[in-house]
Amino acid sequence: MKKTIAMLAALTICCTALTACGSSDSKSNGSASKSGKGAKNKSESSFTLGEDGEEMPVAAKVYKAKKGETRFLDILNQIADEEKITITQGSEGLTFARDVKGEKYLHATDEVIGNRKEYNMGTAWWFSTYELLEKNKDMEGDFGGLLVNLENMTKTYRYVNGWDENGEQYRLNPQGYPAESIPEIPQNLSPEKWSFVSSGEDTINGNDYYCETYSVSADIYSEETEEMSDKEEMSINVLFDSNGDVAFMGSAVPYTVQESEDYFYSSNTGREICVPIAKLFYDAWDKTQYSMNCISACCYTAYGEYTEISIKPEYDDAYSLDNFTMVEDIEEFASRSDTKEEIYDDLGL
Repeated sequence: MKKTIAMLAALTICCTALTACGSSDSKSNGSASKSGKGAKNKSESSFTLGEDGEEMPVAAKVYKAKKGETRFLDILNQIADEEKITITQGSEGLTFARDVKGEKYLHATDEVIGNRKEYNMGTAWWFSTYELLEKNKDMEGDFGGLLVNLENMTKTYRYVNGWDENGEQYRLNPQGYPAESIPEIPQNLSPEKWSFVSSGEDTINGNDYYCETYSVSADIYSEETEEMSDKEEMSINVLFDSNGDVAFMGSAVPYTVQESEDYFYSSNTGREICVPIAKLFYDAWDKTQYSMNCISACCYTAYGEYTEISIKPEYDDAYSLDNFTMVEDIEEFASRSDTKEEIYDDLGL
């Protein structure tokens, strides 16, 4: 979801210390609190219950790396070669999916079609969490975008959050975007920035996970240049589920949030942000007028200051605008005051 970065008071927040994988004190406290409730729509075989009864990334067994394998570097190299990536983040679900060669981009957003005031009362008829953009889809600009509903595979136009001179809400034309506004794969996921240090295991909420520790030569956002122009050496733990998929990321050393970082990486949701990982993905925050990214803002702290995040070298081919059905009667239904359930029933959704 698109989140708004809020300016908080200049407080110094200390992140709980993590240690490199495999050390004697790298086991996280199983009773530690967790901000989120796990990824949406997990199948029964894709999660394991933690000590607190919450769903966790599957931990039926600890992933066994092959001799000489560096699992995360293998994933990063595949992303670089195929130029495809999908990122999901705990309870926020899928937040970022990019197919560079296929010229597609799916991102989390927060749009209400119809009356926003009605949405606050539970009566808005369309609530979309995604926008799908593709190269030249008969729209102005290099890329065209429509709001999509992944559950029923429908698409629709964007409505403005306001009303015209007649007091009626009006439709925007299909949204067109210049090519330079479309995010690329986050630059700190370039394989050459990651150097393998060690591997081992870490325990989160009673479940054991395979863990790799990396030294990262990261590009960091600079207030002065408003670009990823600062440099920082970071030590990062990457944890994997039983299938060898990325499950958690966090700092491998004690980390103290600076006052300047408190400004950039605090969330208005009241949930704590895992700052070291948020810094890695800050370039994925769209710094143009279009506000199309939220990876950094969705790096919510989970157990032991880790953030729950999945990074896969893939893009679901089903996510193409041609595979979504247009909701034709949007203007009629956007002005109705019926409940969402009544309108969904009429539309067959």
